[in-house]
Amino acid sequence: MRKNLLYAYLTLATIPAFAQDSTLLKNYKYRTPGFRALTVNSGMSGVYTNGKSGNGQAIMRNFALQPTNVSFASFKSTDRIWQQAGISVGSQFSSTGNKAENGFSKTDRQSRNGSASVNASITQRNYRANNWFWELGGNAFATTSGSRSTDSSSIQKTNNPQLAGSVTLGFGRGRIELVQDAQMAFFILNDLQQQGLLQRPADEQTTLKLAQVITAINNRRVFDSRRRRIYELTTIHDFLQREGLTGTGDIRVFTTINDNWALAFNPTRASGTRWYVNVTPGASWLRVVQKSTIDQKDSEAIRNNNGYNLKPVLGFSRHVPVSLKWQRNMGASASYTRNGLRIKQTATNTPEQTVNDESSVYHADLFYEMGYYPNNRTIVTGGFNMTGTWNLLGGDNLARSITSIKPGLYLNGDYFISYNTRLSFQAGASYEHYQQKMEDGSPWFGQNFKRRDLLGNFSIGITHVIF
Repeated sequence: MRKNLLYAYLTLATIPAFAQDSTLLKNYKYRTPGFRALTVNSGMSGVYTNGKSGNGQAIMRNFALQPTNVSFASFKSTDRIWQQAGISVGSQFSSTGNKAENGFSKTDRQSRNGSASVNASITQRNYRANNWFWELGGNAFATTSGSRSTDSSSIQKTNNPQLAGSVTLGFGRGRIELVQDAQMAFFILNDLQQQGLLQRPADEQTTLKLAQVITAINNRRVFDSRRRRIYELTTIHDFLQREGLTGTGDIRVFTTINDNWALAFNPTRASGTRWYVNVTPGASWLRVVQKSTIDQKDSEAIRNNNGYNLKPVLGFSRHVPVSLKWQRNMGASASYTRNGLRIKQTATNTPEQTVNDESSVYHADLFYEMGYYPNNRTIVTGGFNMTGTWNLLGGDNLARSITSIKPGLYLNGDYFISYNTRLSFQAGASYEHYQQKMEDGSPWFGQNFKRRDLLGNFSIGITHVIF
């Protein structure tokens, strides 16, 4: 009888705690005005080799300016607007020289390659009543690359400019929020309570305030990482004292905060449901110019690619924090893509050639995933996914259709051993049914084939940062 009463009491005591963390995680919607970031990546490398043998010498040099990229990203999230935008500018350059000489021949080849690109994108959702939204976005890309290669008898040059762009227009309902800041608040308060360091229980309103403090901390930019860490830990510690949750003078309060804040993953968590319909038309242009001079004879080849695509999409995604330790995610989408490509080729002493490529691609995918977070250092996720593609080819393609169906299972895990050491595990299995049909009358007619592949993979790794 006493065991039954004790079991009933524990069950009733567990329900409010479970409801508190699941409700706050599901409903956490504290938003900050936005976030901006500027990133610069650059580098260079060089190699020089001078080798000698009995009857000759070989010299090689290489200099490369590694891809230099400057990126600016902007994110804004309010009750009415969700916006994500970015622009990046990049370039790279390399120069190579090879000289070789022996008793029979002598070569001297020099080459240079370079490229520059710019990419800009923006997506904005404007929310209305009952979480309805309309979406407008765009993407623009431009790049050019070239090369020059010379030796004793020839000169070869290439120039490849390219432009591409697309516009997205759609609507939908729902919103997905990131809730890992509320998760962090629960982890900190739970650890403090388990060690008997809380002077009073933290109710839902107090937990919400701590989550909002954590979000504000994460959206504050401090360039000095040492000062930032001091600011982060001090702000959380002051909040706990101001709310009457902890006292003063106990080092265990500080170590518990630091243990969760700096020595753990704090896995990314999302909450919400969103379904959407959008359509994306796009166009691209590529020009390839190749010029050669061999034994004082000039030749030139030019290819112009003009492409278009149109892609409507219907999608759905749902993320549910079942509790502090459990997460359930699912989603599905279906799309149709119409692609067209017209290729014109001209070359010296060769008549112009035109090739048309067309395709219609039907694609669908779905996934179901469960996540388990027993503590702030352990992540275990596993689930099922499935993709299906039916590609109908037209124009001058010899293949008429390609069909692929691929279901799969996966399991991933990560464990935070220390600040410098992490353990990871990935495993997966999938089955693919692939079928290709060729055009009647083509040289490969009758060679239609089917393929069934069973694939499996796993990996276990440990990452350790020495300094």
